[in-house]
Amino acid sequence: MSELGRAVTEKLKGAVPDQVVEEVLREAQIIATAAIPTPVRLLVHEVNFSGTKQLRGAEKDGDGKDEVILEPLEFSWTLGPGLHVVGSHENLRGKSTVLEVIRWALRGRCRLQEDVRSWLKHVQVIFLVNEERIVVDFEVRDGEPVGAVHREGAEGTGRVELARFDTDEAFEQAMDSVMMTRLHLQRITAWQEDQAVEHAWVAYASALSISSNGLNTLLGDVAFSGMASRLLQMFVGAAWAASRAQAGTAVKATEAALARLDQQTKRQEEASIGKRQEAADRVRVAEAALDCIPDMSGRLEEFEAAEGRVGQLGAQISGLRLQLDGLRDVERGAQRELLEERARAHAELEDALGRRFFNALRPTACPRCAAPVTESRRAEEAQGHECSVCTNELDLEAFAHEALVASSAPALERESALRSAEFADGEAVEEGPADGEAALRRVLEEAASAADRIEGQLRALERARDDAASLARAGGELASLAGRQREAELELARAQGARDALEPTPTVAESSERGELESRRRVLKAAEQITAAWVQDAQRGTLTELSRKIATLARDFGIPQLTAVELGGAATMKVHKGGVVTSYSRCTAGEQLRLKVATAVALLDAGFSSGIGRHPGLLTVDSPGSEEATQDSLDTMLLALESAAGDSPDMQVIIATTRTELLEELIPQSRRRVASPGGYLW
Repeated sequence: MSELGRAVTEKLKGAVPDQVVEEVLREAQIIATAAIPTPVRLLVHEVNFSGTKQLRGAEKDGDGKDEVILEPLEFSWTLGPGLHVVGSHENLRGKSTVLEVIRWALRGRCRLQEDVRSWLKHVQVIFLVNEERIVVDFEVRDGEPVGAVHREGAEGTGRVELARFDTDEAFEQAMDSVMMTRLHLQRITAWQEDQAVEHAWVAYASALSISSNGLNTLLGDVAFSGMASRLLQMFVGAAWAASRAQAGTAVKATEAALARLDQQTKRQEEASIGKRQEAADRVRVAEAALDCIPDMSGRLEEFEAAEGRVGQLGAQISGLRLQLDGLRDVERGAQRELLEERARAHAELEDALGRRFFNALRPTACPRCAAPVTESRRAEEAQGHECSVCTNELDLEAFAHEALVASSAPALERESALRSAEFADGEAVEEGPADGEAALRRVLEEAASAADRIEGQLRALERARDDAASLARAGGELASLAGRQREAELELARAQGARDALEPTPTVAESSERGELESRRRVLKAAEQITAAWVQDAQRGTLTELSRKIATLARDFGIPQLTAVELGGAATMKVHKGGVVTSYSRCTAGEQLRLKVATAVALLDAGFSSGIGRHPGLLTVDSPGSEEATQDSLDTMLLALESAAGDSPDMQVIIATTRTELLEELIPQSRRRVASPGGYLW
C-alpha cells in the first residue's frame, strides 16, 4: 500500500477499505509516494534575433503618404551564470525587447509590442539545462512563430529535433513538453471556472520573470487563487506539494460533481413543482370534502353489529319457540290426562256410590221379570252366599268387605266393587308417585312454569331482536352517507398518493452515484488534509529562513525601514516596517517590486544552496528602477543582486534598466549590453 494511502486509511480509521482508498487516489491521479525534488539548472546561453525595422520618415513620398524607412535590426548576445544587465540611457531603446524575446523563446508565449513583433524575422535562443543545449529556432511569418526546438551537442553539432510548431499555441505546447521533463517539474493541478485545469511550464516560467505589470502576486504572474502558494511549495522543495495540489483539485472536482447532482435534483424538483402544487391542492379539497361528512366509522360498526345480532337473536328465538311448543304440548297432554283422571275418578266414585246404593237395597222383586224375592233368598246371601235376586254364588272375599260380587264376575268388575266398598267406607287408596291426579298436577305445574319462563325469555329476546332490527334499518338508511365517506376517503388516498409520487425522490442510480461521490470526497479530503500537514511541516523551517533572507535582501534593495517579513505557506507575506505590520498587497508598487525580487532571489539561492527544490535558477527583471527607485536604491539592488548571483555558479539574473550610470563599474563588459546615448540596442 502506498504511503499516502496508508495515512488516509489510518485517518479514516478503517471506515473505507484499503483497496477503495488506493483506487480513489489512483483515479484522481494523485501521486501517492513523493520524492524530495532537486533543482535543475537553467541558463540562457545565447540570444540572437534579426529582422527589419519599419520607421516613419520625416518627409512624404510621392503619394503624399508618410515615408517608410526600412532598417535592418540584429542582436546577438552570449551569456553565462551571474548577474547580466541590458540597458539604455532612455526608454524605448530595445532593452525590454531583449527580455521579451528571451521570455518568448522560453515560454512559447509572446508579449512583444505588435510593431516590434512584426519587425522580427528570425529568433534563436539557446538554453542550457544542466549541460544539455536546447536550441529554440524559429522564423516569424506574419507575426506567427514557425520553427522547432532542438537538442544539440557543443558548437551546434549533433542536432536532434525535439518539437516543431507553427502557431503560438503549438509553440507553448512544444516548450511545455521540452522543459517540464528536463526540469523534473510536476504539473500543477487546480480548479478554475468549474473545471479541473493543469498549469505547467507557462505557470512555472511566469515565476522566473518580474516586471512592473505583474506585482499583484508575490510569485509569478498567473493570477488565480492558489497558484502562488503552489509555486512556493514547488520551489521550496516540499515533497508532497504536487500531491496536495492534486488532492485539493480532486476535492473541488468531486464537490462540483455533487453540486451538479444537487442542481439536477433541484431542476427536476422545479420542473415538477407545478404538478406537486396541483396534487397538494387536490389533497386539500379531498380533506375538506371528508371533513364535511360525519364520521360513520363507529356507527357503521354498531349497525353491522346490530345486523349480526338480529340473526343471532332470531336463531335463539327459534330455539326457544321449539322448547316452548314442546312444553306447551306437555302441558296440554298433562291437562288432558288430568281431566281424564278426574273423570275416571268421578266415574269410579259414582260407580262406588251406585254399587253402595244398590248393595244397600233390598229388592222385593226381580227388576226384569218381577218375580218376588223371598226372605229365604235374602237369608241365603249371608248364609249360603247367593244373590237374593239372581241366586248366583257370591265372592266370599268381596262379601267380607260388604261388596256383593258374583264369583263369576269379571276381574275388573270385582276390583271396582272392592274399591267402591273401600271408598264408601272412607278409606284412602295409596297411589305411586307417578300415578294419579297429584302426579299429573305436578307434571302440569312444572310444564306450565317452564313454559312461562321460556315464554318470558322469548318475549325479552323478541324485544331485543326488534330493537336490533330497528337499528339495522337505521344503518341501511345511512348506507349512502357511509358510501360517500368511503368515496371521500378513497379520493383523499388517491390525491395523497399522487402528491407523494411527485415528491423529489432520488433514483437508485442517483443514490448510488451520490454515495460513491461522498465516499470519494471523504477519501480525497483526508488526502488533502494529510498532504497539507506534511507540506506545512516540511516547509516550516525553510519559510523561517527564507523570511529572514527576504528581509535582508529587501532592505538592501531600498526599504530601510523594513524590520522583518513573514512568508506564509500560501505565498502570503506579512511586512513589518515603520513599527506596524501590513501585508504585501498593501505596500506601494516600489516596495512590492523589491519584495518580489527579494523573494525570487531568496528562493533561487535557497534551492541551489540546499540542493532541494525545483527553482531552475533563472530570473529576469524588467525595469526595476521604474518603480520609485532612486539611483542609490537601484545601485544597492544591483549590488545585492550581483552579490547573490556571485555566491552561486548556478544562478543567472538578467535585468533591463535605464539606470546605466554605474553599470560599467558594477557589471563586467561580458555581462552587460548597454546602448550608446541616444542609440538603440538593436
